[in-house]
Amino acid sequence: MTSSASRAVIGFATASAFLLTGCGGGGGNESTVQTDPPGTTAVIKLANASDVGAQAYLAIQDVNRQIFNIITVANTISGSSLPDPHAACPYGGTETPTVTNDTIKLVDVGCVKGRLLDSIDLSFDGTTTINLSNVNGTRSATTAWNGHLDVAFSNVTVTLTLINGSNTSINVGSMNGNLAIDYEQKQSSGGVVKNFTASSNSLQLPSSLYSPVTGRTITATNLHGSIGVSPPDTFGTDNIVVSGKSSNLGNFTYAVKTTTDFLQAGDYPSQGNMTVTASDNSSLTFKVIDTSNVELKVDRNDGKINSPQTVAWSDLAKHF
Repeated sequence: MTSSASRAVIGFATASAFLLTGCGGGGGNESTVQTDPPGTTAVIKLANASDVGAQAYLAIQDVNRQIFNIITVANTISGSSLPDPHAACPYGGTETPTVTNDTIKLVDVGCVKGRLLDSIDLSFDGTTTINLSNVNGTRSATTAWNGHLDVAFSNVTVTLTLINGSNTSINVGSMNGNLAIDYEQKQSSGGVVKNFTASSNSLQLPSSLYSPVTGRTITATNLHGSIGVSPPDTFGTDNIVVSGKSSNLGNFTYAVKTTTDFLQAGDYPSQGNMTVTASDNSSLTFKVIDTSNVELKVDRNDGKINSPQTVAWSDLAKHF
């Protein structure tokens, strides 16, 4: 996660992910990949290693984006400081904030938070609720404070609308579910350091615009991360389970665990390792070589490790 993500308004990092994917052409994998039979859960094999690695990495990144969007809201909205409903919606619509005791509620109505190439609007509708507890210190972007945040996304629907005259709309998906975040913000000589741990028993996040994945759900989430005064940032997971369906993988459910936290200052991490395991115990070892390449190794649970593949981040991103 880049430091800029921590400063995004709620939902905008998801919007940015859609827009960036749209600019890059999205999941344009030209090869034909054989999927597992209908009704089964996709095993991990050499032929689908890039798809598996991409979905595991993206699940961690997308949850992290939402966590720091929530922290940004907690740092900027209080009972005495309510932004204008149009502030988060530069291209139209509203996001109305209310604060009752220690609860922040955001209601999006056609809130257009992103515009691509002056021709595609990305808008949000739905409700996000943040309940704060055990808060120590004064919440702001520059002060030291800590606390617990219980977050609920209620049918936050993401829509793309072509504004070239046709006004054609595409429902990209919805955010639903919960996040529990323990957060600490500390002052240092150069600014503030932000640390978190987070968990969720069910979180549905839409995939990017051109992603082949539908019905993506993230469960058994246990994440941690840190954003320093300056990059790089760190993030990882003790356990995260991502499920969904794609044209390349079919139905899939994978358990993900980082063995070395990801370290990231730009578009892609410079270090980090994770293991991805399917229900049949086939697994993928994902190792960051540098900001240009990753190494993928597959174990089909047969006692043999396939020869490692080196894959460019730019190619892996096509499977997002």
